[in-house]
Amino acid sequence: MTNHEGHIKLWNELARTGNRSKTKAFDTLFPELDKRIFDLQCFACVEDDQKYARGNPEEAACVYCPITDADGMTCCNGFFDEWRLAKTKKERKRLAAIIRDLPWKEKDHA
Repeated sequence: MTNHEGHIKLWNELARTGNRSKTKAFDTLFPELDKRIFDLQCFACVEDDQKYARGNPEEAACVYCPITDADGMTCCNGFFDEWRLAKTKKERKRLAAIIRDLPWKEKDHA
């Protein structure tokens, strides 16, 4: 499974259920994965970390995130914070679907 496939599977489950806990969904869907590597339960962060390790260690790691805009400052282009703070299942489902469907971009790290 690629990081992109894991990202889609995780956020698809959250879009389907509207659950608030990304950690519980992650643990249920991926019991075999090393939780130390996935400390944020985020496949985009792992992808970013893998690229960061090969890139310039002087740069902020988030610039290599495959789903965050080039500024690297707003996780999932701000949708993650909105999802985290959403008050209703319906809104969490909507936002999770947006996060699931964000374009997964390859970013140059040379």
